[in-house]
Parts: sequence; C-alpha cells; structure tokens
Amino acid sequence: MVGLKDSTQPYHVLSDANILSFIKDHLYTYDDKTNRLVSRPSHLSAAKTSGEINVFLVHRLSQHTLAQLLDEAHRRKIKINFVLSPEQKYENTLLKLFFTEDELNTFQARLGSSIAFPDNIHILIHKDAYAYVAELQTRYDGYRNIMSFDCATLDGCDLQRFPHLPLDLTEQFLKSGKFDLYAPFSDIINSLLRGQHVVLYGSIPASIYETLSQLASGKIESHTFNGLLTIVATEDDLTFLQTIANNPIITEDMLFNKKLSHLKNKYPYVNVNVADFDKDASFIAIEQKLLQLELDSYLKERDTGYGYYPTDESLAKQFDAERLYAIETALRLNPWVMVEGPTGIGKTDFLQKVLIKKYSLSYTIADWLKNPSLLVFDEASFNSELSGLGSHFFERFMCLRNKIPGFYYQGKYITLTKEHKVIFLFNPATYGAGRDTSGFLSQHALNVTFKLIPDYYLRARILFPTLSAWDVNFDKSIYTGFTAVFDWITQHSFTDEVLITPRELKTMVNLFVHRARQLDPINNPDLNGLAAEIAYDIGKQTLLDHEYLLTMFNQIFQPKKRLRLDTSIPMDYFPYQHTAYSFIKSFIESSYSEVNNLGLGAIILEGGSNIGKSFFIDTLVKELSHKHNIRVFHISPTMPFYEKEKQLLEAAECKGIVIADEFNTSIWPNKLLNNLVMGLDKDGKERSNYGVVLVATQNPVDYEGRFTMDPSFRKRSICFQLDWPAYKLGDDFKKLKMFSLFVPEQKVNAEENYNDVPWLFRFI
Repeated sequence: MVGLKDSTQPYHVLSDANILSFIKDHLYTYDDKTNRLVSRPSHLSAAKTSGEINVFLVHRLSQHTLAQLLDEAHRRKIKINFVLSPEQKYENTLLKLFFTEDELNTFQARLGSSIAFPDNIHILIHKDAYAYVAELQTRYDGYRNIMSFDCATLDGCDLQRFPHLPLDLTEQFLKSGKFDLYAPFSDIINSLLRGQHVVLYGSIPASIYETLSQLASGKIESHTFNGLLTIVATEDDLTFLQTIANNPIITEDMLFNKKLSHLKNKYPYVNVNVADFDKDASFIAIEQKLLQLELDSYLKERDTGYGYYPTDESLAKQFDAERLYAIETALRLNPWVMVEGPTGIGKTDFLQKVLIKKYSLSYTIADWLKNPSLLVFDEASFNSELSGLGSHFFERFMCLRNKIPGFYYQGKYITLTKEHKVIFLFNPATYGAGRDTSGFLSQHALNVTFKLIPDYYLRARILFPTLSAWDVNFDKSIYTGFTAVFDWITQHSFTDEVLITPRELKTMVNLFVHRARQLDPINNPDLNGLAAEIAYDIGKQTLLDHEYLLTMFNQIFQPKKRLRLDTSIPMDYFPYQHTAYSFIKSFIESSYSEVNNLGLGAIILEGGSNIGKSFFIDTLVKELSHKHNIRVFHISPTMPFYEKEKQLLEAAECKGIVIADEFNTSIWPNKLLNNLVMGLDKDGKERSNYGVVLVATQNPVDYEGRFTMDPSFRKRSICFQLDWPAYKLGDDFKKLKMFSLFVPEQKVNAEENYNDVPWLFRFI
C-alpha cells in the first residue's frame, strides 16, 4: 500500500454506491442490441488486472466500504494509491491501522499533471450556484438550448441509463416466462450525445460521484459526447471536483445588484424595494422574499367587504373566496404555492370543496404530466425516502420556472405548459412522525397562510348541511350544545396548537343525528340534552393531554344526568365498559350509515396491560361486523411496513374495519393512514364509500418501546383513556364466555370447576 504519487492513470471515486464494481469481476449491464441484461466485466476490471488503482475517498465513505476495499486489494495483491483531503488524513481511523502517523503526514492531496481533461467539460465552484444559473439563463435565452438540474435531486441512473419496466411486465412474464428490460440512456445523457448543453448545479450527493467522474472524461460507457457539460457546485465539493477536474474554476459570488437585475428581468411585474433585502442574501433567498412580498401586497390591498346584510352563508362564501384569491394570486406569480398550517384549519377540505370547482386537479405526477392541471401534494412534508420520491425530489419542480417549463421524471425531460401548477399542503415539521420541511418546502416557498375557521363558517358548512338531512323539525337552540363546547376549547387553545378542529364538530353533529333517529321524539324530547352530552364526549377527548383544561372543562360541561340511549348492552360486558361500548357502537354504525365522512375516522383505546382492551374490541367489532356485514382486518404490531400498506388499501376498497393491537409500538404509513380514515385514496383524492374505520389499542406512551402518536393522526381520531381494573381470577366470571370457546364439551362453573380448566385458558 503506498501513498499518492503522480500518475497518468485515471482516478476512481470510491463510494458506498460502487464498491461492488471493485469487488466483483463481473456485473450485470444493459445491452443496446438485445435489450437485455448481460454479464460484463466491471469498469474497474482493467485496474485490477494492471495491479494498480488510484482511489479518491469521498467524505461520506463508510468505514465498512473502505474495509472491503483494503481486504480485496490485499487478496488480489493490488497496489492502492490514495487521494486524501487534509482532514481525511486524521478522520479515517481505519487508515491508521495501515499507516504510521509520519506516513499520513507525508500524504499530499494533489493530482498528476498529465490527466487529460476535455474542452467540452466546464467545472466551476461558485458561492451561489443559483445565481450562476440565472446568468446562463440570460446568456442562452431562457434555457431554450440547455437543460439544467439541481444535483441534489439526482441519483446514478438519472445520469446513465434509466430502466423502464413495461406496464404489462407481469402478464408478459406469466405467458412467456421471460421479460425484457428496456433501459435507454436518460434524457440528460441523450442531450449530451446530441451535442446540447447540460448544466448540473448545487450540492453534489455522493451517489453520483462515480457517474460524474465518468462524464468528466467526456464519455459515458463507450460513447463519446460532444455536448457541453457544465457542473456548478458549491465549495463543499471542492475536494471532489479537484480530483476530476484538476483545477476547477473558482468564481466569486455575484453582486447583489446584479442578482436583483436578473430577478427584475425575470419578474417585470413585481415591485422591488431594495431596502427590504439583505445585501448578502443568496439568489434564491432574494427571489423567495421578492415573490412573498409581492403576494402579501396583493392580499393586503384586497377589499374584503361583506355587504350590508351578511348571513352565515354569505360570510362563508366570502371566506372561501378570500382563500381562493390568495391561492390564485400566488399561482400567477409562481408555478407553485405552499399552504402550511396546523391540522384542522381546513386545508384538505378547501381542496376538495372549493379548489376543485375552479381547477382541474391531478393527484399523481404521471397524470399531471399528461394534462395541464394543478398537481396536489397533500401532506407534502411526509416526502422522504419512505415515500419513494427521495428527500430532494421536490427540487425538480424548479424547472417549472424555466422560460419553457419542464420536468424531469423517470429518465425523461418532459416539456410542460404555463398551466402546469403545483400546490403543496402540509403540517409543520414539529409534528414529527417523519415530516420534513427543509429544502424545497422552505428554501423555495411561496406561502399562503390559512386563518382559523370562524364560527359562521362552521354553522354554514357543517352544522346546517348536516342537520338539514334530518327530516324532523328541531329548534335552533340545539346548536348551542355543539358551539358552546367548540368555542370554549378554541378560546383555550394555544397559539401553536389547535386543540379542536372542524372534524370534531362534524363528528358531534353526525353522531347526534344518528342517535336522535333512534329516539322516540314523543317520549324522549330532550334533544338539547343529547346534543350537549355528545359534544361533551367528543370535546373531552381533545383535552386528554391537558389535565388543567380538562378539569375546568368537566366542571362546566359534564352532564349532570345522562340519557340512557342503549338499553340492549349484552350482559357479557362489565358495567365500567358500558360507556365505551355505547359510544364505539354508535361511532361505527354512524360511519356505515348514509354519511360518507363522519368527521373522525379512528378510535384509540389506551390503558394499562391486562385490562381487556383487545378482548373488548374483538368482541364488540365481531358483533357489529356480523350485524352490518362489514369486513374486518387485523394488523398486528409485528406486521411489516409494506404489508400494513397492503392491508390498509385492501380494507379501504370495501370500507372495512381495521383492528390494530399495540398501535404505538411500530411504524405506520402515516400519510396513507391519514388519508384512508378520512375517506380519501392514497393520493388524497376523495372517493365515495371508500376508506377505513380504525379501532386500535395501545399502552400509555411511558411504557417501554411505545411511541408518541402522530399529532396529525391524533386529530383524526378519538382517544379513550381507560381506567378499567386489571382482570383478576374470579371477577364476574359468569360474564366471560371464553371457556366455552376452548372447552366446548365441558360446562365450566365460575367457582366450582375453575381448577379443572387447563391453565392456558384461564387468562383473558
């Protein structure tokens, strides 16, 4: 093993992504002629044959990868020439096993002067890569002749071959036992092969280091390209670019006035006040603030007069119109808009009830690319590696700001129209559960803020429409039971947390209608009492995590006397289970009535171990599913993540009940679950007779291995905190029929025959 020396051999960038190319003699690659995968020597085979290889170690290389390299080199007797940055001399603890401190100190991070570098490759270091791209935009007439991409959004196949699996792949395989893998070069590479100009800018992820090293030689695989490749990276990637370019051009930051000049040309309709900007701000920060200030000025100047004789309905229409105006104004200024805010302020409802009347909405990228429309990204802050898009995928929407808008998707760059717009709706990242608003959602944001929903809107859009479906006359004073609870909790909410949302109000009203229809209006005239009782039951669930507020709430709203609504509770249930039984039974039956969306879609039973939560749920759901012909699905805490997704989607198709034990002990597909319990499909599109009713059990979060519930899902569910006693031997034993299930031929008496029952069946 030797240190760096001058060499005419190429330098190979070793990363976690390409270690197999060194370890394996042959790899599967794509054959242009046969459209099939074939076994070919790896691109490092020649180096292994010559017995010497020059290796550049990236900063993000894992110790495990380096260990595999050293082990394989020792086995094959291959000499390794390391290229180390100054900090890597001391960072890499594994190298210290092979070199002395003096040897590490003599390493010099320099390259051989004889490395050939093509003229059609321009590699630059710029303090503000976006500013340099703006300069190119002016120079090349607004991207007409070039393609530009943020490096952070790309991976290896985006710069090489992009495999396309045909839609009928499964059918083809079943018929012939074979399948063809169509893997053409991506449009980025095709542009270079056609002699066009490609610009890659921004921070470079390690996953494309190896590919960029190949492109910097002027070749891709065995194909030489004549196109111009410009790589505009940040100073963080200086060490890597010095490896592939020897002497990359280092440019100074563009002056503030020049950045502002580019933006004035790009947005001639925007008023600019220089005093509003930080002179040291980046190009993107200036552009973001400029558009936000312009949007705010439009919204501030808007006349929001309500007329002389406002009604709840007219005020609600005006409220919708103000939100719609804000969204439309933002989309006139920019191809996308962000709507961020706490759950329960009506983001999704606005989408489904208001925006859809004015715009053609698309819920998948594939549909949006085919038709000029407004692409909806609901719960956009859930975008991550788990979503399948990648943590920096949204940066690809930057191409919508090109003079001719476009989008790079599945290896192809698709030209779009000015009518291709995007709306991102999401909850704050502080909600956790995998949410992330960094990157595009914050750095390139054009925000529209939704205010809390006022009481007149609730009356016009929730109370009146729901109660009007009831064909029995009622006094308007009945509203008081709902609005008194809602207003009290709203007034006692915190600035950063909405404790009660319109979903809870909608659930109150729907449960009221369901129960009221079961009453005899002559013998049970106390509908106001019924409304107050239901409002209390729902309202107190929102305050379970706020003991002080819950105590105050109970003092004011707890019913002095409860209506006996359910006189047919089976004797199998203990008296302390009757309240939960009656509520859950009513909740599930209401969910499967003519109401398409009850408001809330899940019930969580939380309590200690051995109190019978799971047995209670299984028995109750079995009774209701048999009575109403509803399919039931069970999801265990050990079920794999992908299997949970599959089960949830299958349950949604038949609007089934999903029972989940130990809900807070495993990871859930939160975005999917949030949609399904609201009757939306996986893309956030509303569908009739679709979705799931989730009934779950969990232990308190202070138990070991339990997670805090996703706040967004918490606002879509009702949580019962159970104080039931733990089961003890002999407690009300006659009410438990478990033994007859296990010992069908033996009649078991609670006290007399208990010891004769096998011990396994004594536990409930």
